[in-house]
Amino acid sequence: ASFVALGSNISITFDDAIDNQSVDLTDPTESCDGTILVSSDNFSSCVPMTGYSQSLDNKTINLNRSDNFSALTNYKIRVTTGLKDQAGNQLQTEWPSSQEGFSTALSGVQLWLDASNVNGLYNIGLSDGDRISEWKDLSGNGRHATQTESSKQPVFDNSSSLPLIKFFEDSTGDYLASPLNINQSVMDKVTVVAVFSVQQTTDNGVWGNGNHGWDRFLVLNRSDEGDGSGLSANYDSDGDDDYEDDPDAEVDEYLHNDDNLSSQVNQGLFLTQSYYDQDEIEGSYLNLNGFVKTESLFTAQNEDGAAEFFIGTYKVSSSDPISPHKGEIAEILVFNRELGEKERID
Repeated sequence: ASFVALGSNISITFDDAIDNQSVDLTDPTESCDGTILVSSDNFSSCVPMTGYSQSLDNKTINLNRSDNFSALTNYKIRVTTGLKDQAGNQLQTEWPSSQEGFSTALSGVQLWLDASNVNGLYNIGLSDGDRISEWKDLSGNGRHATQTESSKQPVFDNSSSLPLIKFFEDSTGDYLASPLNINQSVMDKVTVVAVFSVQQTTDNGVWGNGNHGWDRFLVLNRSDEGDGSGLSANYDSDGDDDYEDDPDAEVDEYLHNDDNLSSQVNQGLFLTQSYYDQDEIEGSYLNLNGFVKTESLFTAQNEDGAAEFFIGTYKVSSSDPISPHKGEIAEILVFNRELGEKERID
């Protein structure tokens, strides 16, 4: 497994019921000893555990870590021959022989939506064209994106090698909402990574927390006040809020326009990494397909919006999406910090 959330649990399922007297874990006072081991340095040391639980049939063992895993780290799991089943039979060979394991995700992940694992079961049970009422949050924070109204639920697209979530711009519009609060008063710094396509040249909201103010959001082809494609900025250089009186003024900026975004329409999937740093002069920016251009830097002075994070629109009014997204979304990640250069590349 890859990009495992730092707070994830480890569960190991065996063919036979396990004798709990033979389960020996590395405790915080030991270096690397026991019958079930987890290590990030080829077992020179092991991850300390505080205990474990077993399933009712005693075939599954759930390990309790003493702390979260480290970010961007490869871990291996080892089960030694000291482990026994309830008949007293020892494991004949150490498992796994290849010492397979998992790698962890980046730190600071607040939300992780991946179309390759919509339901947390790697899409087992999902069929092409199914309506999606819940998109599981893989970060371990439990902030699943949901939609209870069937007419507003996006669709699972499994028609190609890359699973996608398809959003339609129709009479109702499709969107999902996650209980993630990205307001500047709660999360001063925030990075939103999105892999998506856009299939319309009219107003298209991708994500956001809009509630009729200049909150945090990404929109393409906006034709209203502050028209263009880009991130909401709400920057008023002199504090007199004169942008509405002079929409061509460059010193005040409600929407930071990036013409490169508009050129992505009908060009398939592309990647954006949007970074907000509230009130930092030219401290916020949009990274498009791995590049941050000088003209993408801007100063963000956003207002607080909704306490939810919308996917498939940037704003919701009376349960209806405003400027709903038409296109597909492959992945959304939200961090409570800025990503480093290597992290952006990865």
